[in-house]
Amino acid sequence: MLAGYVAIPVWDNPKGEFPYGYLGRWAGEDYDEDAGRPRYKWPANFPKQRFLFGLNEALDDADDQPIIVVEGVFGALHCVQCGFPCT
Repeated sequence: MLAGYVAIPVWDNPKGEFPYGYLGRWAGEDYDEDAGRPRYKWPANFPKQRFLFGLNEALDDADDQPIIVVEGVFGALHCVQCGFPCT
């Protein structure tokens, strides 16, 4: 299902032994919604509104710091790379 996509695991809280599912992101700029190659790809019927990406990691790193909530997965990853591990 995610052939050609970067697969990003999505974990439940508390974190289980296996990911709940995976988000796929097309790495190139040649994504095409009409051709069935969207930029982001979730499994069918995945309850994405139920998850906060990175919540487990943010809680682990909180140490009395506020948790930063951003709109999407890549916003969270960007903030972590910029030194904000509680995202």
